[in-house]
Amino acid sequence: MVRIVTGKIDSGKTTRLEGIHAEKGGDGFVAIKRMEAGKVEGYLAKRLSTGETFPLSAHGENADIDFAVAFAIGPYRFSALAVKRIDEVMRSLLKEGVEPLYLDEVGFLELQGGGFDGLVKEMVASGREIYLTVRDSLVREVERHYGLENAEILRG
Repeated sequence: MVRIVTGKIDSGKTTRLEGIHAEKGGDGFVAIKRMEAGKVEGYLAKRLSTGETFPLSAHGENADIDFAVAFAIGPYRFSALAVKRIDEVMRSLLKEGVEPLYLDEVGFLELQGGGFDGLVKEMVASGREIYLTVRDSLVREVERHYGLENAEILRG
């Protein structure tokens, strides 16, 4: 079963996902904002089962980028190492049969076939219990893209 945690920007999607994980267990990743002087500097990837964090992205205008860039969306540059690590860990969790699985967040990049699109397709095809965060303006497109006619929608 796929569940989509949705809402507008800064509506609590990530916090809701962390709360669901605290209740149900499983594993996956959330993106935690890094703030500097009231501005988003970038995001850290946080593994839910361990609490471990590592740099995921940097805002091009607010931070020096000290990593190889896998891809960019808007002003954000995503770390190639972080993207690879998330992909590898998530695929390993799939092989191990861990559930529920969590991924924060599915967006424009995945809808264009980039980012974690291949991973999300594999997660959906697995038939496992999955929680994805999706901005409210993209929910219908994500449902169509991944064939999620029966996804349960949860508000962030």
